Amino acid sequence: MNHKNQTLKYVPDTDIKLGKLNKKQAFEKIYTLLHFAIKANKLIYGHDSVLRFIKSKKINLVLLAEDLSKNSAQSIIEQAKQENIEIIEIGSKSAFSQLTGKLTGIIGVLDENFKSGIKKHFSLIEVEE
Repeated sequence: MNHKNQTLKYVPDTDIKLGKLNKKQAFEKIYTLLHFAIKANKLIYGHDSVLRFIKSKKINLVLLAEDLSKNSAQSIIEQAKQENIEIIEIGSKSAFSQLTGKLTGIIGVLDENFKSGIKKHFSLIEVEE
């Protein structure tokens, strides 16, 4: 399945075993990768910063909180699709804020290796609609 230009969603309601990890474990691995990315200065967050980095083609992946308002997400989604940058909807604004230390629902991943790791673990928790 090609995920280019699609918004992917994580549905945290079930605890189905997928391979060696359940959904909760895969989700926790993603957040661990995001912690490492922050320490390596490979994440940016906030609407304006992410939008600016998308336009400069420096972002490899955009993460949007599932509870982010449509108005907040719309310009990010449009610009990311225009630049062929993948978007994943996962987690909540409170989880993103706890992760970054700032109130945000939008995260940009700058590094291809972190993108690959996040997508690998996300594929374990992806639910077909």
